[in-house]
Amino acid sequence: MHTANTLTLALATASGALAAPLAARQANEFSLAMALGDGVVALTAVLNGTDIVLEAGRLSVYPGQEAHFIGADAYLAVILDFTNNTGPLAGYTQYGLVVPDVGHVAGAAATVTAVKDYDDFDFTFSVADGVISHKLTATTNTWFACEDTVNGEQNLVLKWGNSKQDGSLPDGCQPATFIQNFNIPGGPSS
Repeated sequence: MHTANTLTLALATASGALAAPLAARQANEFSLAMALGDGVVALTAVLNGTDIVLEAGRLSVYPGQEAHFIGADAYLAVILDFTNNTGPLAGYTQYGLVVPDVGHVAGAAATVTAVKDYDDFDFTFSVADGVISHKLTATTNTWFACEDTVNGEQNLVLKWGNSKQDGSLPDGCQPATFIQNFNIPGGPSS
């Protein structure tokens, strides 16, 4: 009987997390990921020289960088949570994502980074149905997953930019959708 009660409690708890309104889930901790044409990959914050960048990884190995929002409505900042980090970023405090302004520059793809100073946080993010958007400075601005060198190895990195004038993608890039992943240990489920 004890096992049946435990199972019932576990199922009730899990269904409660799934039934939580999206707005409530957006306020909770989530991890970062990006959807690509062939699936979803985790985005992990890594120290690359002096910059913190978001590189792609397998969701089965690591669910992605834990994060949360501060701000309101279309003026959100994405804040990285390094509480559970045991690597080179252990002990880092509150860091926010920054998206470089690429304007109308055709073929530009700039790396998204994280900065420490609250005054430099980028408060131009918004979220709808788990998709994280950024304020456009040109109608052609979009997210890309681009090949780049991270600590001496090639990997996909989250970038913000524009297609080339002929409509083709920046070299080494593919379209990406920046998303929230709620399947993190101890967090709400998506």
